[in-house]
Amino acid sequence: YFKNKSFTEFNYIIGNKLKSYKITNNSYILSSLHHVENIEVDLLQNLFNAFFQSQFDSIFIAHPRIKKLIADNRIDTQKTLVVDAIPYQENLKAIKSSVFCFTDSGGIQREAYYFNKRCIVCSDLTVWDSIIKTGSNITIGKTMEEVNRGLRWAEENANANYEYDGCFGDGQAVKTIFGKILEHYETI
Repeated sequence: YFKNKSFTEFNYIIGNKLKSYKITNNSYILSSLHHVENIEVDLLQNLFNAFFQSQFDSIFIAHPRIKKLIADNRIDTQKTLVVDAIPYQENLKAIKSSVFCFTDSGGIQREAYYFNKRCIVCSDLTVWDSIIKTGSNITIGKTMEEVNRGLRWAEENANANYEYDGCFGDGQAVKTIFGKILEHYETI
């Protein structure tokens, strides 16, 4: 449904208030980190420094513990818009309309793949190895050099297409599962 639509804005939450972000021509990086191994001052500062040097605006979805870390350590987020949350359907709009994503979120990795968006995965491993193999995503480490390597890769490949390779099935999971349940039910 969302893949063939264009959006002019998406909503996000900051300070318990719903606000709108006006979308202009895939001009921002959408990012989020929440895995325990990525809750580090140095990594966050490296990330915000790299985003500052990028030609794109950046939006960072900050989970509460990350937001606390940013505040407690006075991490300079520079030009990055730090938001508390983006509701799910709004998040789909945000991913689809971004130039690329930077995350450790399995959900954002999958949605970016469906929208043909490059996704930099900040992790030593990913549960979505099949997506990495398609060329849609890349894994990186936590150093400034690794963050910059990921950003260069995403910028260079932002407009490259790849074909869906079926790694998530054919979109008929509910029908298949329901069919199996009915088969089993009929044997009872």
